[in-house]
Amino acid sequence: MFFERHIRIRPSNMKKIAAILCFSVLAATAFAQKKTYIDKEKGYNVIAEVSYVGANLPEDGISECRTTLYNWNMETGVSSKQVKRITREVDWGMKRALADAKAGNGQTFVVRITPVPADERATIYYVTALITVNDSKYEFWDVYETVMNLDGTSAVAQKPENQKPAGKQAANSQPTGQQPDSGVFYDQKTGYKGRATATKAGANLSKEAVSKLKTEMLSFSKKGGAEPVEVQRFTKEESWLLQQALKKHKLAVGDTFIATVIPEPKQGASGFYSLVVVLTIAKTDAQKKSCSYSFTAYKTLQ
Repeated sequence: MFFERHIRIRPSNMKKIAAILCFSVLAATAFAQKKTYIDKEKGYNVIAEVSYVGANLPEDGISECRTTLYNWNMETGVSSKQVKRITREVDWGMKRALADAKAGNGQTFVVRITPVPADERATIYYVTALITVNDSKYEFWDVYETVMNLDGTSAVAQKPENQKPAGKQAANSQPTGQQPDSGVFYDQKTGYKGRATATKAGANLSKEAVSKLKTEMLSFSKKGGAEPVEVQRFTKEESWLLQQALKKHKLAVGDTFIATVIPEPKQGASGFYSLVVVLTIAKTDAQKKSCSYSFTAYKTLQ
């Protein structure tokens, strides 16, 4: 799919790319512009967020997106569970949101719906779903419901049976007070905050292979938001976020990674942006737990 003729990307790498792209979509959903839909006659009132994943995704790509969506909900939701049924209100909201997004056949989306309570309550919930349009019908791959208190604390204790979907490994538990491995990073001293993730694409790849990988990632960047722009330098915050994602790996000179960086929008900002990065490690510093690298990066305004 990615490399023509005699150069082919390994299936495992294709799955990694699908995961990194799906993570980018999920991270973007956290900052996406919200739209409210109201049907006074039926009493429906929901907030919807829609993010485009891709078109005609292969089976491996869908499988990896499902795994990524599961991990995302288990790690970021204070009380999240997989569900097989949704309310009519949520179903209505999802269909309205996908219709407004002009969802076409073969396209896959992540949709999040938050019903607005009609009365004063201490808790709210939202539903996140991975959906593909097939023959003008919506195919729901997985649906998760997350309940939380208005102050952001857990509303319902997680039950063991809700901690993993069939055939999937449960997410690793984290010690109390430790930041979950969800790609969210924050530095209190500098105020840097955002999401970042890095996935190893290979070791000692040829120049041609890396070039093909960059071209493919650019084409993915063009699928959402404005026209991507190549950046030559990172801001201090972008560089810090990227380093945090890389620290999760055992780095070696010659390793090539695909990374996504999404700084949290600053107060007053009208939107957010994402960075897709293809980088190769040039030098590592074990003591400082840092590295230097050559890279190509594309910035897309959302």
